[in-house]
Amino acid sequence: MRKGFMYKGMVVCMILLAVIIVTDINQALAAEDETLSIMGDGVTTPIEFTREALEVMQDDYVQYIYSSQNNYPTKKLIAAEGIPLSILLEKAGIKPEAQLITVKAFDGYAITFTRQEILEDNRYYFPGMMQDDSQGAEPVKTIIALKLGDGKQGISGLQEDYFKLCMGQRAVTEQTNPWFVKNTALIEVSTKAPEKWDSVTTKTSQGTITAGTNITLDLPDFNKAKIYYTLDGSQPTVNSPMFNISTTYWQPELNVPIVLERDTTIKAVAIGAGKLDSAIVSFEYTIAKGDRERGQFSDLQGFEWAQTAIEDLADKQIINGMAKGQFAPEGILTRAQFAKITVGALYGEPDAIESSRFSDIDGNAWYGKYVEKAAQEGLINGFDDGRFGPDQSLTNEQMIAIVIRAMGKNDAASNLNGAGLSTSIRIDTVSNWAKGYVELAEQEGLLETQHLEGPLIANEAATRAEAAEIVYRMLGKR
Repeated sequence: MRKGFMYKGMVVCMILLAVIIVTDINQALAAEDETLSIMGDGVTTPIEFTREALEVMQDDYVQYIYSSQNNYPTKKLIAAEGIPLSILLEKAGIKPEAQLITVKAFDGYAITFTRQEILEDNRYYFPGMMQDDSQGAEPVKTIIALKLGDGKQGISGLQEDYFKLCMGQRAVTEQTNPWFVKNTALIEVSTKAPEKWDSVTTKTSQGTITAGTNITLDLPDFNKAKIYYTLDGSQPTVNSPMFNISTTYWQPELNVPIVLERDTTIKAVAIGAGKLDSAIVSFEYTIAKGDRERGQFSDLQGFEWAQTAIEDLADKQIINGMAKGQFAPEGILTRAQFAKITVGALYGEPDAIESSRFSDIDGNAWYGKYVEKAAQEGLINGFDDGRFGPDQSLTNEQMIAIVIRAMGKNDAASNLNGAGLSTSIRIDTVSNWAKGYVELAEQEGLLETQHLEGPLIANEAATRAEAAEIVYRMLGKR
C-alpha cells in the first residue's frame, strides 16, 4: 500500500509538471504571435500592434497598482505595466464622434464601455480598498498591460504576460474586476450612440407602509448593472451604497433588503459598463401613524415633523441627545452646539486645537475645535470684542445664515433683500442683514414652518429640533 501510494503521488506530480511546462510553452508561443487590433467606424486608421511594436514604445510605458472588486467582498490588487489606452487609440485616429469602445479577448470574451467611462472618467487606485477605505486615492490611467504581478507585492515582480486591459475604480466599492479583459486581442471603436440602462423598480408600492417593511430594488439587467441608492434625499452616484452587491447566481444572500423604520424617500440609479446611467427614480414611503419606531429617544412625541431628521443625524453621530434616552427637542440651541452639528455634518471630526481665535474659547473645551473649524470655513463669526459666546442662544436667522454659507450660497443670498418672503415668515422680525439669507432658505426648501402655530419668528432662539431639521435638509441638497 505504501509503495502504491508513493507511485500514484509521483504520477500526479509528473502530470502537474507536464501541464505547467505545456502552459509555459503555450504562453511563450502566444506571446510571440500576440497582436492587438484597433478598428471600427470610430477610428480613421485601423491599426494592428504586435508585442514587438508595443515594446519599442518604452517612452509611453506606465506602471500602476490597481484595486479591484468582483461580487463584493472578493477583492484584488493588481500590479501592471503597459501603455495607456488613450495613446493607442490616438494612433488609430479615434474620431471625436466615437462613443462606444468594445474590448475583446482572443477566446471571445468581450465587454463594451462608453467613451466617457473608459477614457474620460476619473479613475483611482484605493490603497485601503481591503478595508473599504477610500482615503489616499491615487489617479491611474486605463492601460493595455504587457506585464502583470500581484499588487500586494507592489510593482516589483512584474512578469511578461498576455495583453490585458486594466483600469481603475471610480469608487472604492466599484466592481471593476470583470472589466480587466485577459488576452486582449481586439478593440472595436464605434460611433453608435450608447443606450441607457432601464430604471430601477420595486414591487412595494409607494405610500403608507408599516414600520420594518423590507424594500427590494430590482432591475431588468440585475446581473449586468449595479443599483446605487440613497435614503437621505440626495442624488445617488457610484459612491452611494450598492443594492445588488452580488449576482442572482453567485451570492444573492448579500443583496439585503432595505428596512424602513421611518418616513423615507429612496432614490436609485442603475450604473454599469457600456450604457448611460439610468434615470434617477424616487420611491416615497410614509410609516403608518402610531407605527413609527421611536428610536433611541423617548421624548419626540409631538415632534414627528423632525423625527426623521433627529434620528438620522443621531445615527450618523452628527447630533447627540442631552441625557439617556432624551433629545430635548424644545431645548434652546447654543452657538457652540450648532457649530458642532454643522461641522460634524460637513467635515466630520476636526483636528484638535491648542488655542482659539476667540477670547472666550478654551482649546480644550469639547466645542473648541468645532468652533475653530466653523470660523476657519467662514460659517460663523464672533463678536466685535473678540468673544464667541459659546453658551449664548442662536436665533433662527443666525442659524439660517450659517446653513446658507455652509451650502456655498453666500453670494446668492447677498443678491436678495427679503422681498420674496412668504407669510410663513414674520418679516418684521428679520434683521436687515439676514433678509437675503432667510429668503434664500425659504426658496431652497430648508425651512419647516408647518409645525408652528404662527409664522416663523426670525430673531427668536432656535430649538434643537429645528436645528436637526434644517441640517438634515441641507445635507439632502448637497
